[in-house]
Amino acid sequence: MKLAEKIAVVTGAGSGIGRATAQLFGREGARVLATDVDGSAAEETARVTGIQQVARAYRRVQQRAPERLAALRLRVETYSKDLELIGATERDLSGSYPASVVLRWAVREGLSLLLGFPLALCGMLLHAVPYGLTAGAVRALRRSAEEEATDKIVAGIIFYQLCWSAEGWAAWTLGGGWALAALLAALLLTGFFALGWQERLRRVARETRAFMRFLVDRDLRQRLIARRRGLVEELTALASLAETADAAPNPRPG
Repeated sequence: MKLAEKIAVVTGAGSGIGRATAQLFGREGARVLATDVDGSAAEETARVTGIQQVARAYRRVQQRAPERLAALRLRVETYSKDLELIGATERDLSGSYPASVVLRWAVREGLSLLLGFPLALCGMLLHAVPYGLTAGAVRALRRSAEEEATDKIVAGIIFYQLCWSAEGWAAWTLGGGWALAALLAALLLTGFFALGWQERLRRVARETRAFMRFLVDRDLRQRLIARRRGLVEELTALASLAETADAAPNPRPG
C-alpha cells in the first residue's frame, strides 16, 4: 500500500471532496484522522473509513494466513457459545464477587422483582390475549427468522388494536368515560412496566445461573479468562500480520 504506516489528517472530511479523500487515504493504508466543523459528519466518515481499513486488513490476513483466521473464527464462536451456555457475559468475567457483594445484589434484585410483581402481573394479564394471538399466528406461518420479525409486527398491530378496542368498549359500557380513561392509562403504564420487569427477571435468572456455575466449578472463571486472553493475543498477532503486509512494497511487473 502506498500510504501504509502514514498518518493523514483530513479537514472538511464530513462531506464532499474531504470525505472522498479520507476514504481514499484509508483504502491506501493510511491511518486517517477525520475532522470537520460538523462533528457528526466527521464521525460518520471516520466510522466508514475504519470499516474499510478493517475489511482491508481482513483480506490481507485471509490471503496470508487463511488457516489461522478460520481457526480464530471457530475459537471465538465456541467461546461465545460457552459463555451463553453458562449465562455469563464479558462483564461477569471481569469483576470479583465477594460474599458481601453477592448478598447486596441478591437483596436488591430480589426486592425489585418482588415489589414490581403486582404491577407487572397486571400488565401481563391485560396484554395476554393479543400477545397469545400474535405468537400463535406467527408460529402458524412457519416462516424464516427475517420474515418472522416482520410477521410479529404486522400481527401485533392487528391483534393488539382489536383486543384494545374490545377492552375499551367493555370498559366504556360497564363504567363510562372514567373507566375507559383508567383502562387506557393502565394499558400504557403496565404494558411498558411488564416488559421491563420481564427483562429484569431474565437478566437476574441468567446472572444467577452463571454465578452458580462459577460457585460449583471454582476454576471455570479463570479458564474462560485464559481463553479470552489467548483470543486477544491471536487477534493482535493477525493484526500485526496485516500491518506487515500493508508495509511490504508491492511487486512491480517485470
